[in-house]
Amino acid sequence: AKSAIASAKEQGAKKYAPKTLAQAEEEMALAVTILNADRTQTEKADVHAKKARWLAEKSAAITETVKDFDRRDYSMEDVVLWHQAQLLTVNEPLGGQLAFNESSEDVVLGLRNAIAQLKDAGDESGKQLALTEKERQAQQQRELAQKAKFEKVQAMFNDSEANVYRQRQNVLISAFGFQFPSGQSEIQTDNFPLMNKIIRAIKIFPDSRIEVIGHTDATGSDTVNQTISEARAEKVGKFLTEVGEISSGSITTRGYGESRPVASNETAEGRAENRRVEIKIINE
Repeated sequence: AKSAIASAKEQGAKKYAPKTLAQAEEEMALAVTILNADRTQTEKADVHAKKARWLAEKSAAITETVKDFDRRDYSMEDVVLWHQAQLLTVNEPLGGQLAFNESSEDVVLGLRNAIAQLKDAGDESGKQLALTEKERQAQQQRELAQKAKFEKVQAMFNDSEANVYRQRQNVLISAFGFQFPSGQSEIQTDNFPLMNKIIRAIKIFPDSRIEVIGHTDATGSDTVNQTISEARAEKVGKFLTEVGEISSGSITTRGYGESRPVASNETAEGRAENRRVEIKIINE
């Protein structure tokens, strides 16, 4: 701080910035007085010493500016116009005009209000960005949870029971492991283990809607196959309600007969795969 004060004096601060230089010297004197009274008060003395240095550097900067005005032979009006130009530079990123046709107080107030509005807008934008990021993270967590549920359902069924597909947020269980007697729709006891797996899969998604869809192979007439597919879907839906205790209000059933094969009806294996019941777990 002492060297900063000495440097300011060498530059002519005593002539061109006497008030600011005097403030620097007062702060320096306070720092010395505090240390002389109690050598342990170094932190308090340092506060005044730092302020003294800052004021000394400020007085030097003022000195250089005033000297420049003198070299340019500035009038008082020129000085005011120079300061207005500095304010215009500050205001440029904000846009708009400064009211230089009004008092200096009004000009400063207008600039201050513009900066405050920009800060408020920035704060609001920051809040929105933070909210957006929070929503993105929440969505990511939901997607990860949904993926984990799907993988859990997929792992329940072996290759002879069902294929499991994910359709966006929905899950489709294509259960071709049902052993319906030809032309019949009653669920056989051999199918109970498969039905119990389907029930457990549905309960992983407790708020879902359930669509049960029956299909047949191409054996028999279209009309008979349509009737059988509808009846099989209804029987499975009824089993879900009565045994699985799944609300009947969340279950719809339908049949498509032989119209939507997933394999060739020319082979026994293909026909067996087409005789299936699909359970769609709807989460959207």
